[in-house]
Amino acid sequence: MNKRQLSDRIGNIDDQLVEDAKYRQHKKTGGFRRFLAVAAVAAMMLASFTVGALAFSREVPVEQETVELSGTALTLIMPDQWKGRYTLENNGEGTYSCYSNLVREKNRHEWSDAGMLFYITLWPEQLTEEQVNDGGEWNYAACRYIMTTKEGTYLLYNASDVQWDPEDPEQEKEYRQMEMEVGQIRFVVDNVLDD
Repeated sequence: MNKRQLSDRIGNIDDQLVEDAKYRQHKKTGGFRRFLAVAAVAAMMLASFTVGALAFSREVPVEQETVELSGTALTLIMPDQWKGRYTLENNGEGTYSCYSNLVREKNRHEWSDAGMLFYITLWPEQLTEEQVNDGGEWNYAACRYIMTTKEGTYLLYNASDVQWDPEDPEQEKEYRQMEMEVGQIRFVVDNVLDD
């Protein structure tokens, strides 16, 4: 039986009802298709984000520059951008000084400590980090707690005066950049409890 025969059998069906039925049937299948399209786009976006995240999480490992402080259990991990730009010297008696090579080289005839960024020294008392932060006689310049051993407490002191030639903008730029990066230095403590 076709539409015409059905129409003749049940009577005269309003054309508007037929059109409404066609629209509803089309809307149901169109909505389902739309849903499938949105789901496919969402799945592709999720896959794309996942691939991107995996790609960026696999950074190329950079060999970190480390400096062991002889006579201590400390190893410094220097900022990556410092490679070839600094010198760390043992001054004796548990004290080490770090210098900007550029500033020191340009001023070595003027004064011997030019370009000093910081120094690490052994304070002869066992102090906690809280005690160091609260201040005391060891706090004669801005300092950072490193560790405490049976010999005393290792502190990192920032330079407290101008360490470059104020007439040379290249020196100031180099020194200021490195000075801001001193906080990036990390410390590794090895066998601190061994005798």
